[in-house]
Amino acid sequence: MKDYIIPAFLLAIGGFGLSACSGETNVPRQESLISSAVEISEARVRPPLPGQKIAAGYFTLESAAGDRLLAVTTPASARVELHNHINDGGVMRMRRIDGGVDIPAGGSIEFKPGSYHIMLFDAKITPQSEDIALTFDFETAEDVTIIADIMSSEAYGSGGADKASRGSGEAKGEEDKKAYGSGH
Repeated sequence: MKDYIIPAFLLAIGGFGLSACSGETNVPRQESLISSAVEISEARVRPPLPGQKIAAGYFTLESAAGDRLLAVTTPASARVELHNHINDGGVMRMRRIDGGVDIPAGGSIEFKPGSYHIMLFDAKITPQSEDIALTFDFETAEDVTIIADIMSSEAYGSGGADKASRGSGEAKGEEDKKAYGSGH
């Protein structure tokens, strides 16, 4: 009888195949999500203020190999832009970022109030909305869709320190719709 060495990645792929055949369609919400070499965590969206249609989104991106976030899209918004706050002669100004945001190799970048963030224009988020789908487009990693929490109005003053700030969700790889996650 011959001994065969099966690389670990082949066993992992086989495991994904078996789980895909199980018929289960519910993907559990997770604390952080991984797409290839990029981890997305703490994803949350601040809904528009009453009478407004612009929302803001925050999250943290981490990459072992480095990458570039090119865009974020959502079916709940007509247009999503990457933004940053810059100090312009002592005055903080918000600017749209064209060309994407670098994620340093072995490091992370935080999208947060007063810094990098996304702006969702003509956002269709109701007071009853609890979460929102966000699709991240990376330069080298595959696209990934997550479900981010909608922040409660109580979280506005705290920087999002309540339940809605944890960021969680379901991730779907573009090609095979696998869930990615760290299991927190």
